[in-house]
Amino acid sequence: MAKLTDSIKQFSTGDLVICYYPPKKGATLHLTLYFTAKDNPRGKASAGFIHAGNDGVEFTPEAGYAEYGKVSGFLHVAPVNEVLRQEAARIAAIWGVEASATPYGSYPGTKDLGKDAAPLANRFQGMRATADLGEIPFDFTALARLLKWVQRAHTRAPLSKLRGITCAAFAAACYQTAAMYLYLRDLGALERVAGALKEIDALLGSKADLRKGLKVLIPADKSKTGKPVYQGQALRQHSNRPLQKDAATTMNKSSDELDLDTLYEYGKKALTDLDRQWLYVQIELLGISPYSARSLEAIIPDDVRFDVKYINSPLLTDRLERSNAWRRTPFDKY
Repeated sequence: MAKLTDSIKQFSTGDLVICYYPPKKGATLHLTLYFTAKDNPRGKASAGFIHAGNDGVEFTPEAGYAEYGKVSGFLHVAPVNEVLRQEAARIAAIWGVEASATPYGSYPGTKDLGKDAAPLANRFQGMRATADLGEIPFDFTALARLLKWVQRAHTRAPLSKLRGITCAAFAAACYQTAAMYLYLRDLGALERVAGALKEIDALLGSKADLRKGLKVLIPADKSKTGKPVYQGQALRQHSNRPLQKDAATTMNKSSDELDLDTLYEYGKKALTDLDRQWLYVQIELLGISPYSARSLEAIIPDDVRFDVKYINSPLLTDRLERSNAWRRTPFDKY
């Protein structure tokens, strides 16, 4: 039987180690990012992993794997893209150690609403509701959220102070953010992201409109987030602020006026609405030349190009198992 501890010293920082593998009915896979002792962000000589644990994003020493080994096997998943791996690890270290105030996405829970409540109001419940990747396409809202994460990584701010994150979403967010961060860094556009986000925020509809008619479970003055908690607020249709129709029309028109011969990186593909909107953001808000503009498909790997906030561990694990961009090794025991 293959033992994790026999091979773990050959793992690289930023690799994923999936616990509770292979999947079993009723069990929940757990995704973590591995760190070698040399790369330990706490400056201590021990390997470990950064993950969204029960209380929040944290660094756990390698010995913590033994806890999972009592009841499960593991899957080691290593990306082929070494540059992306290193950048994802750097961002994970910021969010997991340097700016660690990101709770697990379990508020409000049963202690807040009662043990019989099933309110679909926290991020854990929202991501569990995702049945397949087709339900969480990468749209303009996901793009806006990604740029927000890039800005938070750039300023070394927490990933999410209030709503929290889940394990699969954290792992995917580190890799998705790393891909966009590298692109904007190489074009010298990182310092313009904050301004772009202000412009983008004005283009989006309000969450209040999305939640009209939803039952208020916890009023703002009694909520830990300082905002009302609504029944069903964690579902994508009640949480993702849509692009306003007039804004979409303006953005599409602006991009349609571009000379397509300048869009070298786009090739001959027919532009979608999201392509046009991303071109608008790149050129008008981030100051990127049309000659340098790249499509989202060229920037973000297919394996993490979806609305990350709503991904769950079974779906992400299945996606990585099917990908040629990752090397996989299963282990039977710790």
